[in-house]
Amino acid sequence: MSQKQNTVTVRLVAAFAGLGLLSGCATTSGGANTGLSPTVSQACMMAAAGGAAIGAAADENNRLRGALIGAAVGALAGCTAGAILDNRRREYASNTEFLSAQIALMQETNTQLAEINANTASRIEAHQAEITRLEQVAQLAEEDREAARTQLASARNERQMTERRIEIVEREIETQRLALERFADEEPAKDGSEVDTDALRSEVETMEAYVADLRSYSETLAAQEDTIGQFT
Repeated sequence: MSQKQNTVTVRLVAAFAGLGLLSGCATTSGGANTGLSPTVSQACMMAAAGGAAIGAAADENNRLRGALIGAAVGALAGCTAGAILDNRRREYASNTEFLSAQIALMQETNTQLAEINANTASRIEAHQAEITRLEQVAQLAEEDREAARTQLASARNERQMTERRIEIVEREIETQRLALERFADEEPAKDGSEVDTDALRSEVETMEAYVADLRSYSETLAAQEDTIGQFT
């Protein structure tokens, strides 16, 4: 492979890595689980995998380049709310069953988010306690600086994880909002049962509130990173 091709490939890898962060997989690049159900975002990575296979077959001169381009395009297409919604809808016999399943999914995810937010708030308090301790030390010893470096890494990782969760949950909100639009006038099932779209709407609003908290936590963690960094 020529130097020019190497450069192009590196750029494609970087671009695809960026798309991977937005693609909705349930783990971070470091493999740490976000605590969210994989169901919330699995459609994106499936589309990326399919795109990679097609791209590799299409670019005979450079299979790697073709796979990367195909994966990037597939991830972009697969991550649209409509694609995610359509992919999920195929698993159910009727819209009524589908919407019932989405309500259950949102309830489960909101339960997870409640725990995640509580844990994040607790860790922010721990970071702040360490900041307070460091501020009170007249002259930092090396062990204090090492403690600060450890705390800085913790705050950075927590912020990155929080931002990752925000991306995943915002995409889920977009998907569920689209579901509400599409199936707002859903006809009752043959047995006369109806899906309460108000219940799904309520879960979406709850999720939006959790995301607002996560955004606030992310900003706080970023500020803590800056403060702790002064002690390293």
